[in-house]
Amino acid sequence: MVTANPNPSNYSFTVKVNGPQKTGAIILKVINISRHTIETRRINSTQICKIRENYRPGIYFVELTQGTQRRTVKVIKQ
Repeated sequence: MVTANPNPSNYSFTVKVNGPQKTGAIILKVINISRHTIETRRINSTQICKIRENYRPGIYFVELTQGTQRRTVKVIKQ
């Protein structure tokens, strides 16, 4: 499970991966409403990360991929 808080936000989002511990890196992508990738990071399953505060207001999708598993959460920047 993936959570992003606070959502919506005026500033930044904290993204947390909840679930069983797994080995291997997780690829985090931030995708805008036009489906353009605007940020990509490699994180581990225990890492909590912040999504930048400098994004323009709008709707974004935070996509996390580990192996063949993929989870997406929608966030709104006000």
